[in-house]
Amino acid sequence: MNLVHLFDPSRVNEAARMKIHYQSIDGRTLMCGLGLVFREADGERFRIWHPTKRPVTCTSCTKRIEALVRFQIADLTAEQLEELLAHIESFRSPPEGAESPENPGK
Repeated sequence: MNLVHLFDPSRVNEAARMKIHYQSIDGRTLMCGLGLVFREADGERFRIWHPTKRPVTCTSCTKRIEALVRFQIADLTAEQLEELLAHIESFRSPPEGAESPENPGK
């Protein structure tokens, strides 16, 4: 599953502070169900939400992903869970080239 981050460019400005959402699997809605990706105007359907690389800021979408992950790992063996645990810190550490608190300026 490749999750797409979406935002509504018509509402992204300093005043609105539009949240970034995950697109649902079918691509027609947002994962949290707070809105539709496609709208209709004059009987014609068009997409107003666009992909972005910005981090997802919608709490509902994030909670839905957490629940999805819990469901997916529920039937893993202890050995598989240990394997996942061994890699968790690599997700929490800053990416290469990013500044870290231990090495400022790097």
